[in-house]
Amino acid sequence: MAETEKKENRRAAYSKRVIKESFIELLDQKPLSKISVKEICDMADVNRCTFYSYFEDIYDLHKKIMQEFYDKQRLIAKQTREELKQMMKCGRKITVDDVYKLMVEMLELIMENIEISKIIYNPNSENKIHLELGQMYFDMLVPIGFPTHSKPRVEWLKNAYTFVTGGFTGTIYLWIIRDFPETLETMALNLSRHIYNVLIDPRINFEG
Repeated sequence: MAETEKKENRRAAYSKRVIKESFIELLDQKPLSKISVKEICDMADVNRCTFYSYFEDIYDLHKKIMQEFYDKQRLIAKQTREELKQMMKCGRKITVDDVYKLMVEMLELIMENIEISKIIYNPNSENKIHLELGQMYFDMLVPIGFPTHSKPRVEWLKNAYTFVTGGFTGTIYLWIIRDFPETLETMALNLSRHIYNVLIDPRINFEG
């Protein structure tokens, strides 16, 4: 790659990074609808042309930042799904330790992206991450662990996943803004036990 091209790539990466960082900082102070491109550019020390080279508007910027984080979570979920599928083929059931491993990876991702996590997990933010997470976990675990469930049971599980992950996101948000009063391992253990007991091993009879 030519030196000039390398410089352009570094410049583009830097510009996108400072724009995103400035936007996230502003988003921590005010609603999305109250943020302007000018504010972002002033804080990032870039011109408006630079901003519009990479993003259509602030909503496109917001969407791309959310999507990047979701994609990282989905990658963890996909890798976990494949591991669980192989495990199930060998005749072993999903255990709370398997959920714990997933929670550790998810929490590590959050701690690596603290500022964006504050925005994403804020219950008052303009996103529906609990619905995203609920569907993601449902798609990952239910077809593997419960392939023969009756329709009433599957419908209950869908609602339970959304309900529990709503509480999950609220718990994560409090953990972040309180400056992590519990260790990552303790939080992962508590979350994994709740998720396992309610979602993976719910002892409820739906067959009447």
